[in-house]
Amino acid sequence: MSSEEPRRGGRLLGAVPLLLACAMAVAQPADQAVAKGACPAQQPWPPRITLEYTVVASRSGLTLDGETTLQFRSDGADYALSSSTRSLLYGMRQDSRGTVQGRALRPSEYTEQRQGRASTTTTLDWSAGTVRFSAAADAPGTIAPLMQDRLSVLLQLSERAQHQRDGDVVLPVAGVRSIASYRFERHGTERVSVPAGSFDTVRLVRRDTKRDEALELWLAPANCWLPVKMRFTDDRGLIVENQLRSASFE
Repeated sequence: MSSEEPRRGGRLLGAVPLLLACAMAVAQPADQAVAKGACPAQQPWPPRITLEYTVVASRSGLTLDGETTLQFRSDGADYALSSSTRSLLYGMRQDSRGTVQGRALRPSEYTEQRQGRASTTTTLDWSAGTVRFSAAADAPGTIAPLMQDRLSVLLQLSERAQHQRDGDVVLPVAGVRSIASYRFERHGTERVSVPAGSFDTVRLVRRDTKRDEALELWLAPANCWLPVKMRFTDDRGLIVENQLRSASFE
């Protein structure tokens, strides 16, 4: 199966499941963090994570504000991960479920439901070593070590960035139609202010030179190495920026 980037209508969500939504929440002071709970010392992720982001998309002077909620639940053996985007004009739901293998997520099923479109399902059969796509009738793809889906890649990226202190971070990702390789370049550290507070971060950038697109992620150790800020830019001048509003770890 050849590598694939998601089609233009879905590329905004290819690496990051956070996009457009409707209501901008009132921002907290930049120096007042609102995270609840703490990151575990021995486990890669807390059993329960809830992240809320404000989203601003802009192009040619037009802007759309919104919000997205990301939730992770795990009993140490299995996990369930969901992302819900709400908007008067746009809605999307993503779900990933699978098992936890040490410091790695092993997704078994990924579903994506966009407003006005049919749901798609990507199934990863680790025992058979295959990936099947409900949106594509082609032969199944082949599973690679540490393969993620378009939602679980966020958490696995945080784990890899935390323990791989230099060099690019590369992860294979099963999309809705085929498989792609996501390479994130390190661009040093940076302190950023978002509605949830001010954070010291590691900045990662994924560039697609063929399409003149870029995805920037600011991962914060104080936020369990999960993104506190994300920015997508495409060749048509569209900019989608996500900023953490609140975080809860249990």
